Amino acid sequence: MKKIILFAVLPLLFLFACKGKPVKKIDAVAEEARQQMSLELVVQIDSLVAQELKYSFQPLGDKIQTGEFKLTDKQKKIKPEYLISPTIVDELHTLQQKNAALIYILMDRGVAKLYDMPTEAYDEAFARLRVDLNLSDIKNTFNVTERVELKKQEEMFFARFKKEQQEGTLHLFVGRGVAMITESLYLLSQNPEVLQEAVTNEEVNVLAHRIKNITVLLDKILAYYPEIEPERNAIAVYQPLVTVTTKAELIERVKLMKPQIEAMRTDLLD
Repeated sequence: MKKIILFAVLPLLFLFACKGKPVKKIDAVAEEARQQMSLELVVQIDSLVAQELKYSFQPLGDKIQTGEFKLTDKQKKIKPEYLISPTIVDELHTLQQKNAALIYILMDRGVAKLYDMPTEAYDEAFARLRVDLNLSDIKNTFNVTERVELKKQEEMFFARFKKEQQEGTLHLFVGRGVAMITESLYLLSQNPEVLQEAVTNEEVNVLAHRIKNITVLLDKILAYYPEIEPERNAIAVYQPLVTVTTKAELIERVKLMKPQIEAMRTDLLD
């Protein structure tokens, strides 16, 4: 089974399987533009999203859930201090903030679990965000351990995407993709010595593919969803990674880009 980039499984299950709550109108012009999105553009967007079905959504997140990737007892002694605090949910007000935080909490919970840290607060924060984003009908994937079950989740991908598209929450759908890339790079930049062991060259190449795909998608919908400008700014910062082809190159680039990655991570919550 092909894999994707670091930490993609759980965030992508929600990126492609979540039902979003309709957002308030930004302005009359933008709202009318959304309603008049051409059939040609819809087909182009469908094609971009369908390309993701060529790949499995499971990398390190998959390995954590299935127990393939584990830390040594020595590594577990040095607990990560860079994970997002579950109390962040008390500071969020907009759907876009909560949308990004949902992915951050989901991914950081996986790292906390990897280090045998308590995860109850992450579970509670996730549950709150799921309600706020109208995701209460989505199956909890925290305890998924079988690849076959993960594959079934992938098969829901396109149908769920179409539902969000029809409900006018395409910007939240794309936003979760940007948040997934951002948090993947953030976690890797904070702990490259340990977490690079869960990355393969194949996953690096798929990361480049995903950045390019989401960039094109953002460019196509920006006129219809002007509120997605922060996500477009973030993906622009990651363009140097499009030419990276090996894990060694990725690690070096991520180390150099650490300040920018941290800034983009914060911007998506502002």
